[in-house]
Amino acid sequence: SQEQIVQTYNNIGFLYRQAGDNQKAKENLNKALVLAQKANLVSPLITTLFNIGVTNSSNNNHKEAQNNFQEALNIADKNNLALPTAEAYNYLAANYWLQSKSDNALEAVQNAIKIAETQQANDILMVSYQLLSEIYQQKGELKEAQKAYKKYEEIKNKRIEKVQKEEKNRLENQLNIEKKENEIKELMAEKDRQGSILRQSELEKEKKEQELVLKQRELDLYKSNQDRQKMQLANQLLEQKRIEQMLEITKRKLQEDKQIQEIEKLASTQRLQNALIKQRELERQKEIELSEKDKKIKEQQIKDEKIITYYYFWIFVLFAVCLLMALIGFMHTFWSNRKLKKQRKRILEQKQEIENKSQEILAQNEELQQNQEEITAQRDLIQNQNQTLEGTNQKLVANENVLKNSLEELSKSQEEIKLANLSLAERDRQITSSINAAIAIQTAVLPYKEKLDTLLKNYFVLYRPKDMVSGDFYWLNEMEGSIFLAAVDCTGHGVPGAIIY
Repeated sequence: SQEQIVQTYNNIGFLYRQAGDNQKAKENLNKALVLAQKANLVSPLITTLFNIGVTNSSNNNHKEAQNNFQEALNIADKNNLALPTAEAYNYLAANYWLQSKSDNALEAVQNAIKIAETQQANDILMVSYQLLSEIYQQKGELKEAQKAYKKYEEIKNKRIEKVQKEEKNRLENQLNIEKKENEIKELMAEKDRQGSILRQSELEKEKKEQELVLKQRELDLYKSNQDRQKMQLANQLLEQKRIEQMLEITKRKLQEDKQIQEIEKLASTQRLQNALIKQRELERQKEIELSEKDKKIKEQQIKDEKIITYYYFWIFVLFAVCLLMALIGFMHTFWSNRKLKKQRKRILEQKQEIENKSQEILAQNEELQQNQEEITAQRDLIQNQNQTLEGTNQKLVANENVLKNSLEELSKSQEEIKLANLSLAERDRQITSSINAAIAIQTAVLPYKEKLDTLLKNYFVLYRPKDMVSGDFYWLNEMEGSIFLAAVDCTGHGVPGAIIY
């Protein structure tokens, strides 16, 4: 985004200024200024103007620096930004102080203090009171300078205590977070363990249920086989009854055939007897007629011979038919008896098979009864396991509720820590900005290289602050043909070294 680009140019310019390359520092800062003005980015624009002003001030271009700080002040005041307004007054005060314009510096720093006190901006107040102390020293009002410096020390100590307290709270919060994280991890581990137990129980439950289903299917299959065998047995019994009925019908039919054959035999015998009776009567009539009709005996004998031949022929045919029918009846009876024997043998075999199957069915029923008892026992075991699982589930639900509450508390703590971190980041930014201003002021106070080269010729400077900003500084000037060099110590510091020429 444009704001990030502006921030990047600002950072690059700051680094070049720290490296002593003010030309490249101004180039990058001017790029940041143009982008911020085009995008109408208020806060980045003010920060960029502050950086440009400090760069100009370090080049002893105090007039340009004043214009930069004044422009930043106008923008901040126009947008009702209290803290940037107070910072702008501090920068103006420092710039006036570097020009030895003590009254203007005093007015600017008092405005900064007034705004910062209403906003309780201790970081800005700390810089303001430090500047105020320097301004009063410049004016020769040492008592007021000491009061201002005392104020500075009080605010500084409060700030240190606050930072230490915040750091302590942060560490305590971090410890609490780690403690809660450990508790949550333990709860999650317990939950995972319970979950694995539950999953194992569910797997065992599913296995038992599958075994139960298989047993039930086997039971149903046995029942189905039993029903099918019962049906087969019933069908076989019906078949047996049907065969017995057919056998009975066949017996009756044979009896009827025998009766018919006997009737036919009687009828044949009766017909034969009737024929013999007729023959006797005819013979008797013939004898009478022969006695009466002697003349016609030969003719009658011829006729009688023909008639007798005819009758004998039909008697023979009738006898042959009766004999054939008797033979057929005998053969039919023989084959029927043989068939009945085979059917009886088959019925006996089926009866034996039915008895064997009945024994098998009884054995299967006993096995089914045993399987059913095992299934009932397994069902009771599964019910007990289900009750145990329900209790475990209730414990897991309770643990889950505890875990949720812990997570909610952790989320609240994390939000509080985030807010605290944001506040610390903003304060760090303000402190860094103030320190940068102090560095610029301190750099402007120190004698520049050209003066050192001109006045001292052969020299070296060992000036390395412990932190970013030192409480000590050195001063060099030529007055009335004499060179004055001073190593100055601020209150609370010591100057252990000596001046070497």
